[in-house]
Amino acid sequence: MTVTWPDLKPPSVPVATSEEAAAKVRKKAAHGLYRKILIVLMGCDGSTADMLEGIVGVRGNTLRPRLKELEAAGLILRRGPTALTSSGRRAFVWSVSDRVLRDGLPR
Repeated sequence: MTVTWPDLKPPSVPVATSEEAAAKVRKKAAHGLYRKILIVLMGCDGSTADMLEGIVGVRGNTLRPRLKELEAAGLILRRGPTALTSSGRRAFVWSVSDRVLRDGLPR
């Protein structure tokens, strides 16, 4: 079964510049950052956002909203135990959903 990218919508406010920026992020991220995140998570038992920052190569302020968008789309989820971040705090571990494991990456 071919899985297509859901209509992932980065947050914006009803102002032309904000909506324009969100549209650019959506278009760019769907073919780049979302895919990178999913590929990394498919290759491991899960990762914190802190770990993903270093692997994917983006800052947390860019990464964390994308994680929430992927979660809202049912492509990733927070599973089981937490892990320690580089600062020693506990954080959720993100994993790909069973849907992604079964059907593969969206196209």
